Amino acid sequence: ENKYGTVGVVNEDTEDETLKVVEVTPYRTEGEYSDKRRPDTVSFSDTLDEDLKRRDFTINAFALKITKKIPLTGHPNNVAIRKDGRRLYIAIQTPDGGVDVIDTVAEERVKFIRVLRGVHNTFITPDSKYVVAGSTGGSVATVIDTETEQPAWSIHFEGGVRPLCFETNPDGSTKRMFVQITNLHGFAIVDWEIGQAIYTDAVNSTQPVRYSMQVGLRAPLYASAAGRVLLAYAEPDQV
Repeated sequence: ENKYGTVGVVNEDTEDETLKVVEVTPYRTEGEYSDKRRPDTVSFSDTLDEDLKRRDFTINAFALKITKKIPLTGHPNNVAIRKDGRRLYIAIQTPDGGVDVIDTVAEERVKFIRVLRGVHNTFITPDSKYVVAGSTGGSVATVIDTETEQPAWSIHFEGGVRPLCFETNPDGSTKRMFVQITNLHGFAIVDWEIGQAIYTDAVNSTQPVRYSMQVGLRAPLYASAAGRVLLAYAEPDQV
């Protein structure tokens, strides 16, 4: 017996040192935390519901339940969720991938949005009006309208699109996007309204065949191969 009820169960049937002793704690309830670290009192319980009431931000794997498995288009990577929680945008990493759109209420995949060379990350803008699909293989960021769930515009970079973040206007709309680029010592700043990237710093390759960037260079959206592909498959009223 001990104050907190945690015991170590010895497993002699394994050679894995991390599994030699497995700690087990029964369901319990706790009193106040006077020292801000340990509970003053501990009472043991018989139900998971009682045990969960003492937890603030810890996810108890025993309480999780798979309600449904949703087939995806391909291998998933990162996930972005709309502010209202009704849509998930899943990055499909495969070369013929893109973005799978999941309806969280119906619990089903409702759409697939093709993006050149697949998508590594998806990022939702602070106002949830757009989701940005970043491709490391295609070196393109595709901006998708979350209302129409169609590509709105895209911008091509000299390297793969890595993590990015947003700056907002006073009304909460997106003002600028800051994009980390593969092999670029620095990042690109994208003016959201005009859809152009401004390069803030650059370390160019020493290889004989290379893509050379200059600090301050602006790259227009329409001058990218990926952008022209999206235009080719866009609806007439979107062109």
